[in-house]
Amino acid sequence: MYASKVWKACRISWFLTCILSSLSLFSQEITHFHVHAGLGHVIPIHPDFPPRDQASRHMELGFQWNREKSLTWKSLYKRIQPALIFFIHDLDKNEVLGKSIGLMPTYKILMLEQGRSLIHLELGVSFSWFTQPFNYRDNPGNIVYGTHLNSTSMARLLYRLDLLENWGIELGGSFFHSSNANSRQPNIGTNILAAFVGVNHQLNPPNFHKEKEDLVLINNWGFGMRIGTGWASLGGGGGPPGVIYSSSIYAYRTIFQRRIRLLAGTKAFYNENTRNFIVNRDIDADLPAAGLGAVVYGGAEIMLGHWSYVAHMGGYLKQDYLSNYDLYTQLGIKYYWKDQQLHEGPQPYLGAFVHAHSGQADFSEFCLGWVF
Repeated sequence: MYASKVWKACRISWFLTCILSSLSLFSQEITHFHVHAGLGHVIPIHPDFPPRDQASRHMELGFQWNREKSLTWKSLYKRIQPALIFFIHDLDKNEVLGKSIGLMPTYKILMLEQGRSLIHLELGVSFSWFTQPFNYRDNPGNIVYGTHLNSTSMARLLYRLDLLENWGIELGGSFFHSSNANSRQPNIGTNILAAFVGVNHQLNPPNFHKEKEDLVLINNWGFGMRIGTGWASLGGGGGPPGVIYSSSIYAYRTIFQRRIRLLAGTKAFYNENTRNFIVNRDIDADLPAAGLGAVVYGGAEIMLGHWSYVAHMGGYLKQDYLSNYDLYTQLGIKYYWKDQQLHEGPQPYLGAFVHAHSGQADFSEFCLGWVF
């Protein structure tokens, strides 16, 4: 009961964080808005749910801002702007999966500009509301989502062609991943590949603060450590979520004037779900190491001032009793106490991550860390 209440409080806190970060964009000057329509493909992860292997439909309305404050990390990336998108994804025509509705803050990084043509990389993460989660009575066919509230991550390449003075067309490809981070079963999650086309209207010319474009920062080596906790659900037989404990140590090297931090390290964790599974089913009581796992990984952080996007990939040194996977992956975000580009010294950070086996979420965790 206690773990369930704490996990609910963590989810509410994270949801409020996303809302506040979205609302903070409204204090900036709007430069563009866009409307997109697209078609996607729900990629099957689990063979027991073939209806997922079908088309999805997407609608999106977005706004783009120019920050009034000149930030060091923006100067390093030269051309980067925050945006806010409202999206609706219709995942299947049979209403088994239903629709996904969300509000997502993103960052658009200009990769190439030539004449009237521009190519952006856009990254975002937030929560989304799924209209048709699993329900024993009303929707037993949905073995993909067990909750209304799920996390959604997005990465996409966007091509824009300015045709008129303030109007242009946009097209590109997107990748979306959604799951509830195994907070409740079922939680297979979805991966969606989508193509889109739309229009863009420019309201005000953006200001990219060119006066700081010549800023040069020196790359550095360092190491970090973190401890974390989280919750995950076994489902099937019910029961409260099991507690997760984790720790990690890693070395890093910043590159490209501290735009990216390369990581290499190891992580150990204890999954209480495994112990509950063994006890509830009277399997083998003589399994003192059940629930323990360890991985070795490499990864990278895209550094954006106080914030960073993090991705890990590696292999298992020791697997959890219930695990049958070789590939470890992890996605998450961090918030540092000080601007990472300007401060080399030790500082703490907070993080939120999803630990996954071969792309399928195992548990979510929140951590406190320190870099040196």
